[in-house]
Amino acid sequence: MFSPRQLVRGGMALLIWSAAGLLGATPALAEAKAKAEAGAEVEPKPLVFFAGLAADRDGGEGVRLGIDYGVAEKTWVTAIGTYTHLSDELSDITTRSLGAGIEHSFGRFGVSGNVAYWGDPDEVDSTSFRSSLFYKGGPWRVALSGERREVDVTFRFTNADDIRVQRTEQLQVDALGGSVSYSGEPWSVRLGHAGYEYSRDPRALNFLFRFSVLSASGLTLANSFLEYRSWAGLEYAFGDRGVFLELSADKGAVDELRTNTFMLGYYMPIAERWDMEFQLGVADTEVLGGAVFGGVTFFLFR
Repeated sequence: MFSPRQLVRGGMALLIWSAAGLLGATPALAEAKAKAEAGAEVEPKPLVFFAGLAADRDGGEGVRLGIDYGVAEKTWVTAIGTYTHLSDELSDITTRSLGAGIEHSFGRFGVSGNVAYWGDPDEVDSTSFRSSLFYKGGPWRVALSGERREVDVTFRFTNADDIRVQRTEQLQVDALGGSVSYSGEPWSVRLGHAGYEYSRDPRALNFLFRFSVLSASGLTLANSFLEYRSWAGLEYAFGDRGVFLELSADKGAVDELRTNTFMLGYYMPIAERWDMEFQLGVADTEVLGGAVFGGVTFFLFR
C-alpha cells in the first residue's frame, strides 16, 4: 500500500512501514489467510489491530495505526494511517498518510487494489492508486502490480511585481512491478522489483531548489521518489517466533543517489492475543553515508 520505506536523504532516515508484507511475517495472521485461501472456514473472522513506532538516530520519529480484517472467506480489507516528523538544520517536515485496500482470492488466482494519500499539502503530497494480480500455488505466490500516483508539488516565488506567489504543479508517476515468494517451514523467501516512470523529468526539482522556488522541505520530500527499487527477504520461523532479514536497493529519481538498506527483525508472542515485532536497520546512501533506524510494532488478534 505504501512504499516499504521513505528514506529522507540529507542526514535523516526514517522507516515508514507498509501495511502489506509486514503482516505476512506474523504467524497467526499468515495461518488464518492460508486457511481461508484453502477454503476452510475461519471463526471468528480474523481481525488484527496493529500499532507501531519508528525512529532514527538523528531524531526522526514515526507512528502508525492499522487494521487487517478477513471480512469473508477469501476477502481481506486493510486500513492504515501514519504520522512522521523529521527535522534538521534546513527543514522541519511533518507528513501524514492514510490508505485502504482490499484483496480477494478466486481459487489459485486473486486480485487486490488500494488507494493511499501521503505527504504534506503545503509542500509535496500525493494520491496513489494501485492494483495487482497474483497467483498462489502451494507455498508459491507470484504477483504483478501497477500503480498510478498523482503528485502535487508546491512552488513559491516572487513575481515581476515583487509579490510572493504560491503555485502547485502536478506530476504523474506510473509504476510496474513484480514479486515472487515462497512460504515454507521453517524457511520463507521473497523477491521483488518495481520501476517508475514520470510525466516530467523529476531532476528539475533540484534546479528549482537552487533558485529558491522549491523549499528545502519540499526537496527532501521529493527525494523519496524512486527510479527503481529491488528487494529480497529471508525468514526463519521456529514455532510461533521468527527472525527475518530484508535487503533492498533503490535509486532516487530526483537526486539520482543509490541507497542500500539492510534490516533485521524478530517477532514473538507476548500474550495470548498479542504479538510484538522488532526491527533494526541501516540505510546507506552513496555520498551521504549510513543512517540507523529502528522500530517496534504490536499486534492484537481478536
